[in-house]
Amino acid sequence: MAGEPCYLIGLVESSLETLPPELARTRKARALSRRMGVPPQHILLDKSLFYREMKRHGIDEKRGRPDIVFMFLQATQYSVLNRRGMLRVFVHTINNDVIEVNPKARLPKSYYQFVNLLQHLFWKGRVPPTGEPLLEMKRGVSLEEHISAIGVGRVVLLHEQGSRVDCNWLLQKRFPEYAILVGGFPHGDFSERTHKIADYKVSIGVSEPLDAWIVADRIICCLEQLL
Repeated sequence: MAGEPCYLIGLVESSLETLPPELARTRKARALSRRMGVPPQHILLDKSLFYREMKRHGIDEKRGRPDIVFMFLQATQYSVLNRRGMLRVFVHTINNDVIEVNPKARLPKSYYQFVNLLQHLFWKGRVPPTGEPLLEMKRGVSLEEHISAIGVGRVVLLHEQGSRVDCNWLLQKRFPEYAILVGGFPHGDFSERTHKIADYKVSIGVSEPLDAWIVADRIICCLEQLL
C-alpha cells in the first residue's frame, strides 16, 4: 500500500544448498533425481535424507536443513503484514547465494512440494521460468553485497545474547534504512563477517536460541499489533 511503512527481514547463513559433488554421485541421489525429475546436482542437501552420507564425508552438521527455510517462509509469506504489502523478505545461504522472494509468492504448504520448487529454482535460477518471478536466485552474492545493493544503511541482527528490545523499538526499524536479520541455521553462531556488518545485536525473547520461524513470527506479530 502506498505510503505504508515497510520492513525487511532476511534469513541469513541459511542451511540451504544443493548436493556437493561427492553426494550427487551416490545411488541415493540418482534415485531421487529420477523420482523428482531434477538432475542430481540440483537435489537439495537434506540431513534427514543424507545423514549417513554427510557423516561419512565429514560434512558440517550446520548444513542440510532446508526445512528451516520452509518454516521461515511459511511464517512470513502468509502473514497479515505481508498481505498488506508491508513486508519484504530474502534468503541468504551459507554458500553466498541470495533468493529474492516476491511478496506475492504464496509458496506450497507441503514441504515436499516446497523442496521440489527450490530444486527447480537452483536448476533454472527462477520460478516460474517465464513471467513475473516469485523466487529468483542470485549466485555468488555475499550478504554484505546484497545489503549494499538494496540500499540498506543499518543492520539489526537477532541474537540470543543481544540487548533486549521491545516492539516499539522494532517499529522504527523500517526498510530501506534498516534490515532485520535472522539466522537460518540449526545451531552455532553467525560467522564473523555477519557479526561485523551488524549495527545492532538484539533479542526479542528469552536468552536462548529460538527457531528462525518463531523469531520471524514474533517480530511480525509485534509489528502487526502496533501498526
